[in-house]
Amino acid sequence: MPQENTKDVEKEKTRSRRGTVDTELSALTALQSSLDVDDAPYRARLYQLFGHIEKEFDTLYAENCALRARIVQLTQTEGEAANAVAQEVFGVQETGKSSRKAIQMGQKLRTALRGPPVFRDGSKFRLSRLLEGHKDGVWHVAADSARNVCASASADQTARIWSLENGTCLATYLGHTGSVNCVAISSNCAIDTSEGSGPAAGLLLATASGDESTHIWKVPSNNAPLEHSSEEEEENHGGSRDPNNLLGVEHNKFTSSNEKSDGHRIRVPVMRLTGHRAPVSCCEWIAGGQQMVTASWDRTANIWDVEKGEVVNILSGHESELNHCSTHSSHKLVLTSSKDSTFRLWDFRESIQSVAVFQGHQDSVTSVSFNTDYRIVSSSDDATVKIWDLRNMRTPLATIRLSSPANRVAISKTHAVIAVPMDNRHVRIYDLNGNRLPRMPNRRCHERMVTCCAWLDDHPTNNLLTSGFDRMIAAWKVNTTTS
Repeated sequence: MPQENTKDVEKEKTRSRRGTVDTELSALTALQSSLDVDDAPYRARLYQLFGHIEKEFDTLYAENCALRARIVQLTQTEGEAANAVAQEVFGVQETGKSSRKAIQMGQKLRTALRGPPVFRDGSKFRLSRLLEGHKDGVWHVAADSARNVCASASADQTARIWSLENGTCLATYLGHTGSVNCVAISSNCAIDTSEGSGPAAGLLLATASGDESTHIWKVPSNNAPLEHSSEEEEENHGGSRDPNNLLGVEHNKFTSSNEKSDGHRIRVPVMRLTGHRAPVSCCEWIAGGQQMVTASWDRTANIWDVEKGEVVNILSGHESELNHCSTHSSHKLVLTSSKDSTFRLWDFRESIQSVAVFQGHQDSVTSVSFNTDYRIVSSSDDATVKIWDLRNMRTPLATIRLSSPANRVAISKTHAVIAVPMDNRHVRIYDLNGNRLPRMPNRRCHERMVTCCAWLDDHPTNNLLTSGFDRMIAAWKVNTTTS
């Protein structure tokens, strides 16, 4: 009996479980059917919305066609207005509002259809001089207003020193075997006032190159003899390139004119700084003139003892190649910018150096420079230039948004304005609040991207230099007043 009761209980449990399962299945079936029924209005609503979207597209297409027709009509009207202006110029008299309107429309048409602009001197900016002589793009330009000279670094593996008074090349450095990416002029050189010496005599410079080295070299006095290599001597006397002297006197004249246009040919540096394992992109003297900083594509920056030619410190931490470095004019502060979209501030004023990392750009930081003791200006391939305050580096004081990536900017510390060279051949000038000043003319001097700018504050004839990949350096007189 107990066994039969147990079997009955188990049968009842099995029946109840089956009943529960059947109930759940029926509930699911009912829910599915209800969902199928409820989907119908949603689908209808979606079809209705898609219909509205199609109607909006049709309306936009019709408006677009109407605008195109309007443009064609306006173009024809401008053509008729231009003809009216021509008739007026050649003797047809028109008076009243229609005449003025025709003149205005003719001016608009001439502006729209004109070629590259021919820039004329004005009160805001004017072209002073063009410096030509490089055989490849110019990467960098630096200026010395006290001597009235400037220096340029080019992809043709040379660096040149130019006179800003007459535009002649005073000296050419030929010691590198790679592109010269940067040139820095030492401010601790005494000006040579001896008889026969030129403005660049005794000038000490540093050049950074793609041959993974930095050279420090000096300009001799102008009355020093020019240096010639053995190949040049052979060329001058009908050597291997012209063994039969077929060119004769014309060849000799050509050679002597080249020597004159190149100025002093300097081939041997005072010091070679070798230690980087990739091209050196930038170099800059540290305050005092005894040390120098170099930035390289090996992701490091080196601090050098210039007299000994030894590395004092290696600044590492960037995650990508370094583009630029700069130093403070009076303090031992160094800035480095990198393709990792950051720039860093290195402080050597204390025995223990400190570093601060700033992340404010979205792309490679092409340059970073000091303006005053507390302000920094950075430029980037993200088409922005930002002004920072060292006392609060969380957010920039001002952001300048451009139409093209910016290259190595220049800051006028006297007038507190920034010159921004860009890839689209423009040079634009802003104040430190981000307000735009007169735009420099484009496509007249630099037919390719503008790589660098340099200020010569308070220079009487040209206070701004620009270099481009069209192989030229342009000197400008810019009115830097913000009124």
